[in-house]
Amino acid sequence: GSIAEFVRSLSPIINSVADDAKERGDNETSAQLRHDLADDWRVFFDALEVDPHALLAASESSMRHALPVLLAGHLHNYAGFLSRSEDDGEVEFSVLLQRDAVIPARREASRQHGTTTGLRVALQVLVRALCIQHDRTDSHELRRDLARQTAAATAELVAVSAWALTAEGSLRSGQVNTLTSIVTGVVIASEHGIPVAGVDLDTARHLAERAHGELQRRRSGGETFGRLKQLARLRARLGALSNE
Repeated sequence: GSIAEFVRSLSPIINSVADDAKERGDNETSAQLRHDLADDWRVFFDALEVDPHALLAASESSMRHALPVLLAGHLHNYAGFLSRSEDDGEVEFSVLLQRDAVIPARREASRQHGTTTGLRVALQVLVRALCIQHDRTDSHELRRDLARQTAAATAELVAVSAWALTAEGSLRSGQVNTLTSIVTGVVIASEHGIPVAGVDLDTARHLAERAHGELQRRRSGGETFGRLKQLARLRARLGALSNE
């Protein structure tokens, strides 16, 4: 239990620090942080005697249906870690893990307990991973299929985050992530002419501006940090769509 909680709480923080280091061009620090975190995840799964790949491969096994419910939060963080990998295979696995294990478990939890927070965050990680996989492949057919999956995940994210389209005032950090995830999904889908239910390009532009304002407000020391740089690239793609 202590190992599980240690890795679960550490992984999102290390991911964020590594992202910032990479955006600053400090690839050595980013790579070392990710290497150390990969070791922590190996210890975690070894301690639980769980192989995530085997978990997904055993499609007819009852263990596949039982374990994700118990481990959904941990598998979610592991998928978030993998989505940042330079290895295309690990990014693809993060999509499968999130789509086929984590999100079904969190849909069920949402149905049982009436809270959508876990599902919302899981959908955000899925959209991010799909975007990364989309941008790395040269296959037009695969890119379009990934765009369709992104549109569906984004539409579900919008459905469980109705506040995102109407909220006023300052937002929490996690809520800013929701806005940027929705914009990401709209951009990827729109680049293939695929609509996203519940949100259009004009709304996406509004959400992008809101997210930018919130991140600017959080800046410290005058230095642009990773999330702002990532959002700047996303806004450029959104602008290109607007000019077409």
